[in-house]
Amino acid sequence: MCIDHGPLDLHHRELLALTSTITARSKAGDSTETETLLHRLLRDCRVHFAAEEAYMDQIGYPYRDEHHEEHVRLLRHVEALLEPGLAASASNIAVVMDCVRSLVLMHILNDDLEIRSFIEGR
Repeated sequence: MCIDHGPLDLHHRELLALTSTITARSKAGDSTETETLLHRLLRDCRVHFAAEEAYMDQIGYPYRDEHHEEHVRLLRHVEALLEPGLAASASNIAVVMDCVRSLVLMHILNDDLEIRSFIEGR
């Protein structure tokens, strides 16, 4: 799942670990920590997406706009998790986080690895 062998790859590992932690905390019924972690996930996604998009600009990635739209879609999913009361329902949040984790993983495997393919093909 390596893109740049640097900060972007580290972000990917951290985001996946954070989604697992959120799922575990929600299943444990810790709604306060779950909500705090969800805010962190949103912040970390924004930071990562900005860094990734800057990297795409730097390398002249031709599908940057489409990739940006995928980032917007993923952010909407994370923002939806912050709706009032959702974090209090452990069963809901655990199911939703499993979906978000899958979306993040699929984004890395499908969309982000295309960046690596582009670099290797230059």
